[in-house]
Amino acid sequence: MLDDLYSEYGSRCVRISNVEGSSRQKISRILSLYEKLNNGVIVDKQFEANRFQVSPKSIQRDIEDIREFLAEYYLGDEGSYVEYSPKKKGYIRNRMQKKGLSNDEILAITKVLLESRAFPKDEMDMLLDKLIYNADTENMKQLEEFISNERFHYMPLKHETLIIKRLWQFCVAIREQRIVGIEYLRVGEEKTVSRNVKPQGIVFSEYYFYLVAYIDDHDYDFPAIYRLDRINKWEVLDRRFPIKYTDRFQEGEFRKRVQFMKAGKILKFRFRFWGPSIEAVLDRLPMARIIEFREDKYLVEAEVYGPGVIMWLLSQGQFLEVVGPEEFRAEISDTVHRMAEQYNKKNGSCGRAPYF
Repeated sequence: MLDDLYSEYGSRCVRISNVEGSSRQKISRILSLYEKLNNGVIVDKQFEANRFQVSPKSIQRDIEDIREFLAEYYLGDEGSYVEYSPKKKGYIRNRMQKKGLSNDEILAITKVLLESRAFPKDEMDMLLDKLIYNADTENMKQLEEFISNERFHYMPLKHETLIIKRLWQFCVAIREQRIVGIEYLRVGEEKTVSRNVKPQGIVFSEYYFYLVAYIDDHDYDFPAIYRLDRINKWEVLDRRFPIKYTDRFQEGEFRKRVQFMKAGKILKFRFRFWGPSIEAVLDRLPMARIIEFREDKYLVEAEVYGPGVIMWLLSQGQFLEVVGPEEFRAEISDTVHRMAEQYNKKNGSCGRAPYF
């Protein structure tokens, strides 16, 4: 009886309405204890005995039944068990099974989530609560304390758009190779543009999720990039687009070459770098490699998609010089000169500081 009950409970399909008498009372009691343990509540044997008007030995047998269920249901994974905590003076359930997340892993994920600022507050709170819920009972409160300050001061992005469901829906469309009609609001514009797109993948970069897609009925060599939160409306159409497995879009490879989510042709270029950390450069440009090191300067060759890398190159200031190709070097030089002109204007930083 109990084995069947445990099996069905594990799949959330418990049926006890046809069970009568003491057996039904025992089942209800065990389920109540299991729910408490599963929710991180400390189970006090004497308190439960009084609550159900049974002996403490009956509660002890119930706990043993739950222990047996956990051992069978989780196939002996270490750590998924009920134990007595002398400190808390009651029984608790620990979730340290090999296939689950450990406390330090949960902490690491929550830290990354909070730093990403990828989700509005409601979605972020929901994700954090679910992650912490999977910690063992002893450390739930400690985990909450570790992130309490960051959580309290969490600053979501201005768009406040719910992300999780649309993220899933676009991923399903990608998997099923379905064309999607979208209404997209470009930065700085008030009216949306309509597009039918062939979604290829979704990537995350610096606060935002992006949809990578080819525009339907256009033969471009490279995909367009749409910020997911700026897609005001979308409809998954009953039209599919063929794609060979060998030609499938690979987010990982794309992410190695794209900078600041600006689409464009593949660009190969070389630059010299003499800043404090070549390691940070190689981390920022995964497809970069060192060609030589001479006179305290690194010669680096890199490969990226589109012009977005220019912003990063300029951010390196006087510690970086693009050496080729010549057209790209000229573009960087022109940008630097136009920047300098802004500072050379009257009352700019190159003259006398203005009075306020």
